[in-house]
Amino acid sequence: MKKFCLIGALLVTFIGFSQNQGSIRGSVLDKELQNEPLLFANVQLKNTKKKTETNFHGNFEFTGLESGEYTLVISYAGYENIELPVKVESDNVTQVNLGMYAKQIDFDAILGSETALKETNNSSTLDRLPRK
Repeated sequence: MKKFCLIGALLVTFIGFSQNQGSIRGSVLDKELQNEPLLFANVQLKNTKKKTETNFHGNFEFTGLESGEYTLVISYAGYENIELPVKVESDNVTQVNLGMYAKQIDFDAILGSETALKETNNSSTLDRLPRK
């Protein structure tokens, strides 16, 4: 009888601790390449130590999360970062499907700053030339 009470008390304790936990599952797709999965994209929960990478199918998962609101941060080299607020409810799985777009490079800004740099270098070189 004592063993039965002990096992019952432990079972109630475990059930009590397992409540208020949920999980986040999702996938990250490449919007530039007809929604192909992005392999090894970085996925983390902002302001926590929890982070993971997507698998070969672009999927990720966080389990054992306290219920509440989180911010998912997804990053991948050459793509725009995504920050997405997510609500985790107890004993539920929150499904998230995201598409990432490649970063846009502003060539005018790059060429404009390079041209200004050349003009600055040319004028300083001319100032150093000996005068006749």
